[in-house]
Amino acid sequence: MDERDIILSFDDEKLSSACNIEFFKATGPGGQKRNKTSSAVRVTLKNNEKYTAVDCTERSQHQNRANALLKLRRQIAFNERKSPGVAPSHVECSMNHSSYPMWLASIVDLLTDMQFDHKAVAQAIGISTTSFLKKLHRDPELWSLVNKKRQELGLPILVCKS
Repeated sequence: MDERDIILSFDDEKLSSACNIEFFKATGPGGQKRNKTSSAVRVTLKNNEKYTAVDCTERSQHQNRANALLKLRRQIAFNERKSPGVAPSHVECSMNHSSYPMWLASIVDLLTDMQFDHKAVAQAIGISTTSFLKKLHRDPELWSLVNKKRQELGLPILVCKS
């Protein structure tokens, strides 16, 4: 298992210990609570400071830390490639599941290896093209990335009729 996969498999406590965590007062709408307490959170991966995430969407510092760690995992999943790509261990994975960032990384690895040919990736993971498109489409950031890369490669953008 490479470093990316190890980091993506960490629970929140272990990932927190691998990060520098800062708490600060957020600005903007949200009333007195937001402006008086240090509930906003910034997490930065210690061994790779290019990965940093901030969250201040909730009033709870604890929830903001969890949200920032999820954003950090997604950044890593989108940006750290492993080749050759390996099909995820399970085809079905809810976006709310703790293993989703690992699933996401595996799918982006396969897409990258297969030049963003969605039909080839669907076949490689053993599902229909339509089912695969629906899995891509449910995650707006993933859908955007796939279409951006396809355009860069001169391929038509994907359309999902869900």
